[in-house]
Amino acid sequence: MARAYDWEGYIPTYTKLENDIASLQKVSGRYRTGSDAFVTVSHKGTRLFKQTMEDEAVEIFRISDSTFISREDARPIQFKQAVGDSAARMLRLNENDGSVENGYPRMTDEEHIPFEFVLAGKPDEAVAAYRTLKSAAPEDEAVHEGRLNDFGYSLMATGKTVLARDIFYVNMHLYPTSSNVYDSYAEACLKNGEEELALVNYKKSFAMDPNNSNAARVIKELEGKKSRPE
Repeated sequence: MARAYDWEGYIPTYTKLENDIASLQKVSGRYRTGSDAFVTVSHKGTRLFKQTMEDEAVEIFRISDSTFISREDARPIQFKQAVGDSAARMLRLNENDGSVENGYPRMTDEEHIPFEFVLAGKPDEAVAAYRTLKSAAPEDEAVHEGRLNDFGYSLMATGKTVLARDIFYVNMHLYPTSSNVYDSYAEACLKNGEEELALVNYKKSFAMDPNNSNAARVIKELEGKKSRPE
């Protein structure tokens, strides 16, 4: 009743059930949550965890045969395998009425999202994968220039400079006529200590947009460093 009416201050309680390794192995894997996103479900002994690509792993606790809950999210997670369907699905349930809000299919070992190539340190393969996605679904947010740029900066803000650089590298190849993608790539290169690459790409950005005062400033600084004697 309290959950149905969303009473303020109401915190649902559940009985934590024990896990067994065999059942956890059945639900472990990667579940696709978008064209360029997945959630990893894994176990350590009899403890089960879920992890998005950007966040730390959180433990999820069994509250029924196939349903789990975390301390961080009031919406239960359920693992289901439909009759005649070999692929398990992870379902996100509504916390009030238990209806299915979202369903995510488990990925095969051979299935990859574009960002996994970035994670693997394969930027050129990432470019090819993002190009394929852009060709198939040009309106997909995952291949929008602004989204990729924002994603790169969010990675850089958490100290993942190489990943940020490679996301900007992808963006640069998807949108080669944009001054901003070269500017972002150059910034990541500079933070990563790759001054020559930074200089080359700041120059490309400035050539496309002579009003880019930041690029002009950094170009002057880097060229000044090169001209100084060792």
